[in-house]
Amino acid sequence: YNKERSILNTINCVLQQEYTNFELIVINDGSTDNSLNLVEKLVDSRINVYTQKNGGVSSARNYGIKLAKNEFIAFLDADDIWHKSHLKALYLAITRFDNNEIGGYSTSFSTSNNFTSDKKISLISNQVYICDDYLKETFLVSNLIHSSSIALKKTKLLEIGMFNTNLKLGEDIELYYRMFKNSKLVHFPVVTSLYNLKADNRSFDHVKPLKYRFHKFNYFGASEVEKEYFDKQLGIILIDYTFQLSAINILAIIFKYPFRTIHAFGYICRKLIKKIK
Repeated sequence: YNKERSILNTINCVLQQEYTNFELIVINDGSTDNSLNLVEKLVDSRINVYTQKNGGVSSARNYGIKLAKNEFIAFLDADDIWHKSHLKALYLAITRFDNNEIGGYSTSFSTSNNFTSDKKISLISNQVYICDDYLKETFLVSNLIHSSSIALKKTKLLEIGMFNTNLKLGEDIELYYRMFKNSKLVHFPVVTSLYNLKADNRSFDHVKPLKYRFHKFNYFGASEVEKEYFDKQLGIILIDYTFQLSAINILAIIFKYPFRTIHAFGYICRKLIKKIK
């Protein structure tokens, strides 16, 4: 949506992939700038462009999922960048591990301005591993995956209901929670994508009311690992609202989870101590 300043660079990084057997689905989410005109000028048989009325990122992703002809769907936001070996890395991960228990595949990502898409990297397939407990690993690792570093199975996405269109922030995290609560993630710990924090229209640049965030956590009957995962998400929400000076949303979280908020503050403290070190 309205990504005329970045969309060509993003599409070009896909067209320059070392692994070439793919279709590129571009969803124009009702853009009002010159994005669509720029994309329509590109000539490549692998590109398929579709336009829908503006419905937000979840709606656009769900539309693309339904249109996809293949089982493995790699996502890429319109202002992020893939290394030229990204799809090759995902392909190696898929060929190394694939069974019905697996819901998706991921690589590591960077937020650094020094990221380059053509830098030579080594893809050692025996580094690929199955993340047996996604909730535990994401609690221990701050940023294991990102929406532009992951490929998910279409059949699994359709089974769990795809992205929640009611959410405007954290919709990807909420989907990964539903996906990998019952399925496994295969991870390749090599950096093959750039998450552009300075991009236009990033959702965390604006205060989102709590109802539009992933925040409904069912602690009742949850395992200890699941509770710790929820606590981490609460901590992240509290950090966001603190920086945004949104007292009303902070109070809403505290009133909704009065006993677990203490654990969430524990996560925040550990994160601060780690940054200081």
